[in-house]
Amino acid sequence: MLYFNFNYQYLKKLTFVSNELSNKKNGKLISINFHSSHGLVFKKNNTWRFDKQNKIINNILGNLGIHYLFFLFNKFKKVKFRDVIFQINNKKKLIDTVECNLILNKNILSKIFLSYASVSLKIIDIYFTNSIIKIINNKIYKFFPREHFNIKKKFITPKPQIIKISNKFDTDNSLKKSTSYFINQIINKKKFNLELTKKALKLNNFLISNKLKKIILK
Repeated sequence: MLYFNFNYQYLKKLTFVSNELSNKKNGKLISINFHSSHGLVFKKNNTWRFDKQNKIINNILGNLGIHYLFFLFNKFKKVKFRDVIFQINNKKKLIDTVECNLILNKNILSKIFLSYASVSLKIIDIYFTNSIIKIINNKIYKFFPREHFNIKKKFITPKPQIIKISNKFDTDNSLKKSTSYFINQIINKKKFNLELTKKALKLNNFLISNKLKKIILK
């Protein structure tokens, strides 16, 4: 039996994003981008998150980016890596920043930017043809609809709908839910979702295959 646990599966923000991706009122999806940063590389006792040989799977892409990548692999039929740019901003010469550029379903742009060398901030930007959604930490701003004009019939930015979600302990609660799911499946002798397992295998195999077009900036 094989099971992949992704800590972000039950995050309220990603649940909200999933629902909006299915909302036809938003129009066609143009782009979806993720940003997550904090200053971990400058703290002591942080070595478990870094690989001194700077291998792809054993750095910020493998231990943080993989959660966002799995979300995309789960929501879209095709995920193509355009390139992955790694950056080093610390004296230890460890990879602490990455920008991953992707194409989803052949014509949707996506970027994942992650850094352990900057200010703590989490952002999700989603561009549709009829709305824009911007999530900053625990606040969601939805700009809708596109057809919004001033008295001169020129496009103007619509006043955003502001949605607050509880961000307190969200990551911890998501981890608890995902591990509880695993334990309950074992206790009740139920099978795991085969399709999700296949997608997780595909993602992990690709990351460790060293087939990524990568650039390292020092």
